[in-house]
Amino acid sequence: MTGSSGEFLAALSALSRRGAVEVVVGARAGGAAVGTLVADVFAPAEREVGLRWERDEWSVAQEHAATVIAELALSAVSQDGHDRVHGRLVAACVSGEWHAFPVRLVAESLRDLGWSVTCLGGSVPADQLEGFLREHRPDAVLLSATLAASLPGALESVAAARRAGVPAVLGGAAADAYPAAAAAVGAHAAPSDVLAVHDLLERLVGSPPLPEPPGAQAQQRCRDLHSERPALVDALGGAASALPAAAGSLLAPLVDTLAAAALLGDTAPLDDFTDWLTGVVRVRGGDPAAVDALVQALRREAAPLVPELGELATAGVRRG
Repeated sequence: MTGSSGEFLAALSALSRRGAVEVVVGARAGGAAVGTLVADVFAPAEREVGLRWERDEWSVAQEHAATVIAELALSAVSQDGHDRVHGRLVAACVSGEWHAFPVRLVAESLRDLGWSVTCLGGSVPADQLEGFLREHRPDAVLLSATLAASLPGALESVAAARRAGVPAVLGGAAADAYPAAAAAVGAHAAPSDVLAVHDLLERLVGSPPLPEPPGAQAQQRCRDLHSERPALVDALGGAASALPAAAGSLLAPLVDTLAAAALLGDTAPLDDFTDWLTGVVRVRGGDPAAVDALVQALRREAAPLVPELGELATAGVRRG
């Protein structure tokens, strides 16, 4: 698959829909399973696409164009081809998570393994998810959170699934990076390997959802910060003015990442986001010290709202 992966990335770089489709259709004709293509071709290419934006090599427009081509190529190898033998699933991004391609990759891998999967795409509001689950009664719902900033949304999405009586499985890069995340929101943790996800889902068929998780105070802290996000973003405007334009759009995710840290009782999400944002600023010619000032401003503004979070915010400060 190494050759196919390089050819696929080259096609995305050239914005060649035909080239990308030919690579994966050819590999599929050669016997590659969809799950193999996802693991060895689609996922590595999509990670590189994101890194090219992060390194300021590609614009947002280029990144989006490449992702659309990758989605079209995925559709070309994902036609239904056998009877369903396992169960019915719904797959969706949690509320506030717009990176929809990762959940599609998992959905198509599971479809190829014999599951009936309805994929709802990016950022499904929790109340809408609940209504859909009540109407369609799947055996489980797969929820994806790529960013730690999406964990406040995951808390609400899993609660919606619980009210609908459907077991929830939380996966995605954020769930992988912070192993406590699934338990904190009351979901089963998705293994990183799709075959292990398949095995977990087979065990969940016919099972009730997990009970509401402990940690009511941490959940309330998270919800308080998330609900006050517009006011906090406005208050951070002065500190954000020193950042490059591309970084200035990341204030809302910064606040939600602090909310995720509150939910987990762990500074790691905020630390990681601060380090990542520092890199984004540096590569665009900005002053990394501006990120330090921004996080300190967030600490000051958030402390009156949720005083217990002062230490978390302080721990998140990184020196450039």
